[in-house]
Amino acid sequence: MIDILKSSELLISGDSGVRQIADFIGTNNIAIFGPTSEVKNLCNPVNHKRFVLRALKCNGYFYNKCFCEKINNNPKCILSVTPEMIYEKIRVALL
Repeated sequence: MIDILKSSELLISGDSGVRQIADFIGTNNIAIFGPTSEVKNLCNPVNHKRFVLRALKCNGYFYNKCFCEKINNNPKCILSVTPEMIYEKIRVALL
């Protein structure tokens, strides 16, 4: 996985261990956040681009607990991130 991340131009991921490894090894990434806190869950970028994407700040933000309304069993804080928002971050990241 690390070899794949090192050879990747960009990773798009939720706040996960894979994204944290990409951040640590310097792979450009777009981190999609829902109820988790980027303050707690991001390491400082050294030589890469990292973008945080969050559309709606969840009430359980700092405690990594989601109290958002559920739509089809999915939290509204995640569903509020649109493909257009992701595309715009991709455009900027690849410049």
